[in-house]
Amino acid sequence: MLRRRLLTSALALPLLGRVQNARAVTWPERPVRIIVPFGAGGASDIVARLIAAPLQTQFGQPFVIDNRPGAGGTLGAAAAAAAAAATDGHTLVISAHSPIVIGPAMYNVPYDPMRSFRHIALVGVIPFVALVRPDKLPVTDLRGLAEAARRSPTPIPFASAGNGALGHIVGLAFMKSFGVQLEHVPYRNASMLQSDLAAGNIPMTFDGLPQMLNYIRNGTLRPLAVTTATRSPRLPEVPTAAEAGAPEMAVDNWLGVSAPASLPDEAAERVFAAIDTALQSAEIVARMDQLGFMRQPLTSAGFTAMLQDQVDSWAPMIRAANIRPD
Repeated sequence: MLRRRLLTSALALPLLGRVQNARAVTWPERPVRIIVPFGAGGASDIVARLIAAPLQTQFGQPFVIDNRPGAGGTLGAAAAAAAAAATDGHTLVISAHSPIVIGPAMYNVPYDPMRSFRHIALVGVIPFVALVRPDKLPVTDLRGLAEAARRSPTPIPFASAGNGALGHIVGLAFMKSFGVQLEHVPYRNASMLQSDLAAGNIPMTFDGLPQMLNYIRNGTLRPLAVTTATRSPRLPEVPTAAEAGAPEMAVDNWLGVSAPASLPDEAAERVFAAIDTALQSAEIVARMDQLGFMRQPLTSAGFTAMLQDQVDSWAPMIRAANIRPD
């Protein structure tokens, strides 16, 4: 009897492997949810909508955007990680610096930024920009902004997408670089932040280039510096933070596509291949260039290694800054 059960189990194992492999090969079997851990209108939302259409064409299933903003993107990341426990298998998430690198060092999050996810594809790098309304702050560079901050009787307010968001961290780096104080004003989503900037209710921000490019072009906002190591092709006349005297502000904000760690290897490989193909199409290349995204091709392994390096280097700095949730 025991021998029969062992024989049956042994025969079943290859069959189980074939079934699991077949499921991965036929993935997706139903609509796929793309969690965006920030509100509509921001860079993460733009990226999700940019890749959803070619993924839908490639796989023949709807790819549905699900915005889950809050707590520096960690609420959306937590929802994606929870999908693994539910063996959902049909959830992707737009991964970004805030929920993967900053958030876990600041919040008590229910996920591990590396072990809870499969980090599949780097979509692009986004320059963050120091931006002022010239009618409120008539300065032309970071040193001029620092002088204005010193002369102001009260701290100048600056907007970010939330407490602990990358714009907040870049603002802290600016203050440290020049020894000045600004007043941080956190917003719940990019749309609210943009509306207040457009209305003149707040004079400055540190934010991603894609969602701010139109405001720069129409003169509502003036760019003072970009945070990337090299100048942005969309703003070639704008210096880097290092060139402007604030190397501490240098950071490459990235956006990628990740999934719960339970996603099978074959499915992850298919998603990577589809995204890689999409990012090489003339239409998407032109759109990303228009929005100011900077392409940095990496394999899934290279993307994962990059994130591990950032988690290891940034987490101690975030904890040392003693940033508290809103």
